[in-house]
Amino acid sequence: MGRIYDRTHEHLGQTDGGIIRTRKRLLDAAKALAEKGIEPPGVHNPEFYRVRTGELFLPEGADWVAATGDLRKAKVVASPPMIPA
Repeated sequence: MGRIYDRTHEHLGQTDGGIIRTRKRLLDAAKALAEKGIEPPGVHNPEFYRVRTGELFLPEGADWVAATGDLRKAKVVASPPMIPA
């Protein structure tokens, strides 16, 4: 993955709200584990990490959960080759 980027050089804007919230959740989870021994949510549910996002138009009244089940499953692929840092 290379070196850890110094985030103090970033210029995040309003559209980066998801990145900001995700980082806060990760930091909060790490602090809770270190300070209180509380395991992060989903640590014992690896199936949670195989969900992906997407966009689809469905007919009115369609059951979106049933209609998008296969589309929301991430496919397992071989890992890409490692690139030296």
